[in-house]
Order: sequence, then C-alpha cells, then structure tokens
Amino acid sequence: MNTNVKCFGVAALLCAMPGLACAAPEVNGKFAYMSQSFCEAKLTVTKDGNGKVTSVNLTQAGMMSVSTGYITFNQNTSKATITGATLLEGGALRVANSGFNWTQGPDNNPTPTDYSFTNTTFTYGGQVYKMVYSDQAGENAFRSVYLMRRFTNDGAQGNPDCFEAIWATKQPGEV
Repeated sequence: MNTNVKCFGVAALLCAMPGLACAAPEVNGKFAYMSQSFCEAKLTVTKDGNGKVTSVNLTQAGMMSVSTGYITFNQNTSKATITGATLLEGGALRVANSGFNWTQGPDNNPTPTDYSFTNTTFTYGGQVYKMVYSDQAGENAFRSVYLMRRFTNDGAQGNPDCFEAIWATKQPGEV
C-alpha cells in the first residue's frame, strides 16, 4: 500500500469523527475514467406435478456495461463534460430470444453538467455516488477518484436492482 493511500485512510477516519470538518477534495481538469454497471437478471420457472422444470422465462434481462473516456471538471463553473467515450452494453442473461443485444457506440456528454463534491460523495447530474480518493497531489487535491452507487432503474431496460463503479485518474500535465 503506498503512503498516499495510508494518509488518505487516516484522513478519512478523522473526517468521519463527529465534530471534525474536512474540506471536499479539489477536482479540476481532465481525468481518464472507466465505468462498469451491472443490473440483476431475473428468471421464473414452471414445474410439472413432479417438480421437474418445464420452462424457464426471463422476466428481467439484467444489464452489463462498461464505458471508458475522459471527464473534464471545471472547478470555476462546477460543470463537467464527457468526451472521447465509448460504451459497450448488453443483456446480462439471454433465454432463447429474450433479453437485449450487445451494442457499442459513443457515450459522450459534451453538454456541461453540474457536479459537486463533499469529502465522501460526488454528485453528477443529480446522481449521488459514494466516493474515496487517493494519490494526493496537493493539500486537498487528488489524482485518483473511486466512485460507486446503487440505483433502481437503468432506464430503457427497466432493471430494478443495479450498481455502478467508476475509477478516474487525472491525466499527466493537467493542473
């Protein structure tokens, strides 16, 4: 374990103590990221009088996705943009012809989107993530950010039980 992560661990414990206030991390500039999302798949089965399964039906296809790209934070406006991103996603489970096909395409969000930080959360476009950070680059600046959230609707597919994990690393030469 590197020293910066150890220091973060101690700082996080101190920040968690009642009565102690910690500043939110400073995040500014361009970060490379990888995001992974998974949603639970659900099946129902039909059995005959002897308990033998006679059919399997997919009630929720679930979903798996991964996205890579760049997110650029503008600390002066508290807005971020996503560029150079590609999304690969598809159903987590297929039974016969049910589920949905895998696709790959751009996943950019060039429109500046509101974001904010506390010392333990990151909010982007209204979505709240739990957050930790490491690789200290200054008094309150960090090069690596790790995020996760659980959510209950993945949009078009309607999967009810999902999570997302994101890893982001500041690009060399960025201020």
